[in-house]
Amino acid sequence: MSSVVLGVPIEDLTLESTSGLIDALIRDGRASGRTHQIATVNVDFVVNALHDPELMDILRNTSVNIADGMPLLWASTAMGTPLTERVAGSELFAGLGRESQTRGWDVHVFGGAPDVAERTRAMIADQFPNARFTVDSGPKLSDISSVPDEVIEGLAERDADLLCVALGNPKQEYFIHRYGARIGCPVMIGVGGSMDMLVGDRKRASARVQNAGLEWIVRALQEPGRLGPRYVRDGVVFAPKIVREQFAGRKQRWGWTFEVTPGSSSTRAVPVLRTREDAGEQLDAVPPTMLDPHAPVVIQLAGVDELSWQGVAILCLLVRHARRHDLDMTTYDLSGALRASLADHAIGEWLVDILEQPRTRSERTTHDDSSENDGMNETPIERNDMSTPKTQRDSVATDNLDGT
Repeated sequence: MSSVVLGVPIEDLTLESTSGLIDALIRDGRASGRTHQIATVNVDFVVNALHDPELMDILRNTSVNIADGMPLLWASTAMGTPLTERVAGSELFAGLGRESQTRGWDVHVFGGAPDVAERTRAMIADQFPNARFTVDSGPKLSDISSVPDEVIEGLAERDADLLCVALGNPKQEYFIHRYGARIGCPVMIGVGGSMDMLVGDRKRASARVQNAGLEWIVRALQEPGRLGPRYVRDGVVFAPKIVREQFAGRKQRWGWTFEVTPGSSSTRAVPVLRTREDAGEQLDAVPPTMLDPHAPVVIQLAGVDELSWQGVAILCLLVRHARRHDLDMTTYDLSGALRASLADHAIGEWLVDILEQPRTRSERTTHDDSSENDGMNETPIERNDMSTPKTQRDSVATDNLDGT
């Protein structure tokens, strides 16, 4: 199931299902004109977001967050919402050449050092000659709030299916959030130093070390000046907060949660009470890829005055699924008691705010038309037929947007 770690929602995905979901979002973006932001969340992301409300808001409003770090898996398990596996951003990036060649993705990478960018381009071209994969290191960007128009216009004209932004966290997340609508690429993802790892400038730890959650030691030894202080800070902040949250909310390991029934006509969630005696039993987990991307979401909350950790995680899963696909979402019987109890959760206020917003398409259109533009989602640059998928995917069926 999905999880919420210190207020940051994380989808339960594998490396394989992440590729399938990216493919689905590319096709959705081409058909609808929507843009999707994906974040590869690790401990540093979470710690940065705890001290930066704007970054926290960005991570809560992405289309997909994947767990790029074993500590996130441990934290999710400690709170009774275990994630299936770590999806390392560097591994995901390393497979993009193959995915481009087999699925027809048009991939563009922006950022990174010029020599690393060129070696990455050459390596992908050599290994996957039929891949559509370009790299541009771009200019050095010291201030994300004032990127030159020609940079944004150039990325928009490139018209890639998948834009990888290699500016490091949190700069790349700010860049995608601020300029994503203008650039107009269906899917955008921050890839940090993945190119450095791909070309061998930074070494990955062995699989055994990675699975033990000790890869940070290997990386710190390679870049002690840059990563040493970061890892110390992250460890000092993250671990104690997880322990405190687990202790303070130990009763929330059981209580009200949801049984989710996916369907083509609707995705329905009904409350289920789990007692201490049930704590050892798990309801069937529903990964994001099992939810129909066309079916409206119906959430029943009658009689629920407080949610367990699992209940909050499932509610986040459903809300983010509905927002990702611009679906109608109906919530029945959201009580004042439940609103008040959600305030005790790090993500509770955000959830209540979303649940109280208009959630039918017509209501959202009216609401959006009457709202002032905050400047963060600017009008997209004119593009050629953004509603139509690229030629290489014209024959791909689009009935199941969350397929692999």
